[in-house]
Amino acid sequence: MECRTCGNSLVDGRCLACAARTAPPVSAGEVLDGRWHVEARIAEGGMGAVYRAREPALDRQVAIKFLMPGRVSHRAAVERFLAEARQTAALRHPNIVAIHAVGERHGTPFMVMEFLDGEPLDRRIARGPLPPSEVLSIVRQVVSALELLRSKGLVHRDIKPGNIVVDARGHATLLDFGLSRKQVRDEGGLTAAGVVVGTPGYLAPERALGTAEIDHRSDLFSIGLVTFELLTGRRAITAEHPAALLGKQLTAPVLDPRAVRPELPEALEAFFARACAQAPAARFQDGAEFLAGLELALGAQPGEPGPGRRWWPIAAGAAAAAALT
Repeated sequence: MECRTCGNSLVDGRCLACAARTAPPVSAGEVLDGRWHVEARIAEGGMGAVYRAREPALDRQVAIKFLMPGRVSHRAAVERFLAEARQTAALRHPNIVAIHAVGERHGTPFMVMEFLDGEPLDRRIARGPLPPSEVLSIVRQVVSALELLRSKGLVHRDIKPGNIVVDARGHATLLDFGLSRKQVRDEGGLTAAGVVVGTPGYLAPERALGTAEIDHRSDLFSIGLVTFELLTGRRAITAEHPAALLGKQLTAPVLDPRAVRPELPEALEAFFARACAQAPAARFQDGAEFLAGLELALGAQPGEPGPGRRWWPIAAGAAAAAALT
């Protein structure tokens, strides 16, 4: 059945879109499902808003992400939001945000997540480039998370500094899996409404073209661009508007971070030429190769990404030998 007011499908005899549109705003002090005590709004994006809350029964802080009320009327948006929660909850990894529960408030779905007491990398980068040792630590952790996705046949599709949070101890956490999907032919990099899926400036060329199958190498291209930005404090690809940005990405520029920071090792030019190659087959083929290439370029030894944290081991010998060739 359809709602007589807005025409959306009814769920259990009621219209979630109408309920969400007329619901009072979430406010501090509100208790959700008798479990989570809302404290403050901490973030907002195009698809949703995030609140800090307290769960007294387990004596912990959580983050609660709501789908924007205006998006509830779009079935695809609701399905993608819930799919993000299910998909992320199935990924158990120290560098992937944990999902605790899902719920609904006046027709608006929400997910309860691990509260991350840290800073998104885009804010950190705004203060300037990071030391190479810190960059290597962060990248090791993110690539570790990406390797778990690869093992499950998933592609994140929105790797960017704003989706990586680092705490005071240097522990990195990857979040926002709303665009992740199985490794299949991409739908042209577009949604049904013709909106680019992902963030211009971090898309691999095949994602922008939409003419090839996408796999984990698309995410590795994106983390290559993030690595450049961490080392230099500047974006690897810039343009005045998104269309020009996508056009520049198709030219596969050879990135030399020494043009920004001359003191960086010369070997980084070859690393970025491969990490951000236009053709997926010309790039590093997995996370182990990527990390071995970065370590070799920085003159570092394979090691732990941070205190008390574990990461999947890389085959230092074979991977390093092939890393920059």
